[in-house]
Order: sequence, then structure tokens, then C-alpha cells
Amino acid sequence: MNIKRIAILSAVVIAVICVNMLSLFDWDHDPVAKQGVMDLRGWTEGATKPLKLKGEWEFYPGQLLSRLPENQPASFPYIQAPGNWGPSLNADDARSAIGYGTYRLTVVMDAEQAGQIAFCVPLIRSAHRLIVDGQEIGAKGIVVTDPAQYFGQAVPYVAWKKIAKERFDIFVQVVNFDHAVSGGIIQPISMGPVAAIVGEHQRIAALDFAILVVYLLFTLYFGLLHFF
Repeated sequence: MNIKRIAILSAVVIAVICVNMLSLFDWDHDPVAKQGVMDLRGWTEGATKPLKLKGEWEFYPGQLLSRLPENQPASFPYIQAPGNWGPSLNADDARSAIGYGTYRLTVVMDAEQAGQIAFCVPLIRSAHRLIVDGQEIGAKGIVVTDPAQYFGQAVPYVAWKKIAKERFDIFVQVVNFDHAVSGGIIQPISMGPVAAIVGEHQRIAALDFAILVVYLLFTLYFGLLHFF
């Protein structure tokens, strides 16, 4: 394969990547979580497309919760997700992302929106448990408060659960003893119909693979330029 062909192939792959990236952007005005609540009542697009759970989540630093504590405060601390949790996690050192905590989001929807709902988890640093409506449906790594027993693992996946309620809670327990300056829910968790979520997960995986191919092509291209 000559240099010209490699250049053309690289351009085609880059164009495909750009198109796929544009398809992942949020062009519509989707609902956004406010004060720990994602209100989906009246939102009809949820039957056909994934929704990124972005906005204000409740946040409990230094606690691993699967339900609300009995002595819950009158007002909740909030955190923007996705985003680096450092400033909310460590009041004494906002630059540090080392520690653990729990995100909580309440989802409210119409009765006809209930049913089998899937969740796509792209990137959470570093170990976590995903608890939906009181049941753990996903996890990566070992979620413990002892660094000696902890194991971090940031791997994307898809999980699903049948939801029969119009109101349910999502808890995400996160522990990070690996990344000093970046931790928590780094990329948004998506929720929606199983087919739409699986399609989004496959598209993200294909995009990651295409980026890897481009890097390899450029490495080969510049290697040929250097030797020939």
C-alpha cells in the first residue's frame, strides 16, 4: 500500500469518525436533572432515544449508600454529573479526586414510560456499583473504603431492569484511589429503551475502535515517510 492510498484511507476513516461523533452530540433540548430530580413526565422522545442523565445529582461524600439515610438533612448537597467530583468530594483540597461517595438521582415519569429500561455506563472512575430501584444491576471493580482491598476498573457496559413505578431512585456508589485529579461520573450515564441503549453502546465501541485504527494508520504513514 503506497503513501497516497494510506492518506486517502485515513481521510475516509476520519470522516466516518466525525460523522459518528456528531451523532452522539445532544442537539435536542432533552430534560436535565434539577436538584436531584429528573422529571420525564410529558417527554415522549424517551420511547425511541436514549437520555443522558445530566444535571444536578444529590451527592453524599464519604458515604456508600444504597438508600437514603434515616437522618437525612433537610437540604441536599448537589453535584454536576458528568464532571470531576474533586471540589465536591474534598472540601479541604478541591484538587484531589481521591476518596469515595454516592450519587443519587430520582427519576419521575409517566405510567406508560415504565417497563424494561436499559442503562449505558461509559466511564466512571474508578470502582462503582449501580443501584436502580433498590437493586444492584451493574458494577465494576471492588467498591470498598479500604485502599488495600479496593480495585479500580473503568469499563463501559450496558445493564437493564424492569421498572414498574412512576418514581424510582438511582444510586451510584463510587470509590477512587487511582486517579489523583479526576474521579466520579466522568461521562454521562444514559437511560432508555434496550434497543436504543444497546445501539448507542455499540456505536461508542465502534468509534473507539475507529480512533485506534486512525492512530495506527498515522503511525504507519509517518513511518513510511521517515524510511522512504
